Amino acid sequence: MNQTAHFPIPLVILGGKDQRPAKLPDDVSDKHALSAYKGMAIRINNRPIIEVIIERINACGMFGPIYIAGPMNVYQPVSDLAHIIDTDGKLDENVDAALQSVSLLHPNDPVAFFACDVLPDPETLKQLTELYRQSGHSDIFFPLIKVPEQTEQLGSSGWKPKYQVIPTGDTEPTTVLPSHLLIINPKALRLRLIFTLTRLAYQTRNRGIEQRKSTMIRGALWFLIKEDLKQLAKFKLPHLTTTVLSNAIAGARELASGSIAQHTLERRLRKILIKARRRVRHRRPLVYLPVVDALELAKDIDTLEEVEELGAELTADEVSASPSKDP
Repeated sequence: MNQTAHFPIPLVILGGKDQRPAKLPDDVSDKHALSAYKGMAIRINNRPIIEVIIERINACGMFGPIYIAGPMNVYQPVSDLAHIIDTDGKLDENVDAALQSVSLLHPNDPVAFFACDVLPDPETLKQLTELYRQSGHSDIFFPLIKVPEQTEQLGSSGWKPKYQVIPTGDTEPTTVLPSHLLIINPKALRLRLIFTLTRLAYQTRNRGIEQRKSTMIRGALWFLIKEDLKQLAKFKLPHLTTTVLSNAIAGARELASGSIAQHTLERRLRKILIKARRRVRHRRPLVYLPVVDALELAKDIDTLEEVEELGAELTADEVSASPSKDP
């Protein structure tokens, strides 16, 4: 991918289902986690939320064509609005299936991913895409969302785990939430490692940094060792395990301390996720994590209470809503 990448950007809406309701943080006892194909299960004015999401994405004019990575039998009712990538696995499996399909049709283009349970503002999407353009089309573009000083604006989403990052140009940390918009250059990335980390990250979502770090490092270690053994068989230096683990451990420690600078976090992710050859050949920023005001992009719908706050309904035949204390 080069500096003249074309717009609009192909976009995949991840429409899978949790196999069971997510485990919420231990101190959250008044919420009920959902398990459903939320893109269709959540209804706004009797319309599936994914239909509203597609409408808003189209309104911003920066993305297309739009794909839905989810089971055809679930998303058939909206197949006239987006191309369905028929997949029904875990998150990493759905992302893999989506990339395989989209890369065949758009081999030299970036690919955007979006959640099926987040309502974007079209103007915000335009502004963020312009930031992506100004970055020189980074290989990973993932906005971090400022948490407002008046935290009551988070409403029923106030329980979501937060982080502190020092934005570029600032000296004091800002409290942030992850967004649900991601733009990547697939050819630049260590995709198999990313699929492994994606699965582990999703399994530990809504958990504290230390717990996530331990689970992800243990889970990724065997993968890294196998990759380095392959390098040895080719008489090449086995550097992947050392590079990934050193940066992952340091990055998690710095993130937990609340004092990590945005550029430091970007640099660590660059070393973990971007192919070594790519890093050597390109000196421009390859990972960009802008800290922005876009609260709606951080408010995905994990609980029954967040559905109710939105004024929406759950109408799917198969929806589970379990108390947060359940395993």
